[in-house]
Amino acid sequence: MKRPSRRQRVKPKQALLEASQLSECERQQLADRVRYQGSPFHKRYPADYGFPEPKPRPDKTLCDADAPLLKSQAEELLVAGVLRGMVSVQFRSGWPQNIWSVREGVVYESQLQNQTLGEYHGYPMSLDAAFAAVVLEEWEKRAP
Repeated sequence: MKRPSRRQRVKPKQALLEASQLSECERQQLADRVRYQGSPFHKRYPADYGFPEPKPRPDKTLCDADAPLLKSQAEELLVAGVLRGMVSVQFRSGWPQNIWSVREGVVYESQLQNQTLGEYHGYPMSLDAAFAAVVLEEWEKRAP
């Protein structure tokens, strides 16, 4: 029997870092350094990100499926997630592997794509995912 492709395998369980694990100062320092780069594979409207034409892949979630999400808005979401401590327990080169945020009831997951520069790309999480419910609950609990 053929082994399923990497894309078809189930992701390991996501784990959100406890809010107390990062001080307010550490969160601010991280928020000042993270950058949203984006990915052409998750964009229907890529011009604001510097991508010449749409290249969405059918197996990828579009972060701007319903309406354009400007790069500045995506970066604001990324920073808001850091400031609330909505980061994964897993870090790579000092950067959290994932950062989660919420906008208008939609849970967004940002994933580290350049661990040298701290650049991320992101996409909406499916609300039927059990972890999305955890993120929504924690987002409200960790509100400033």
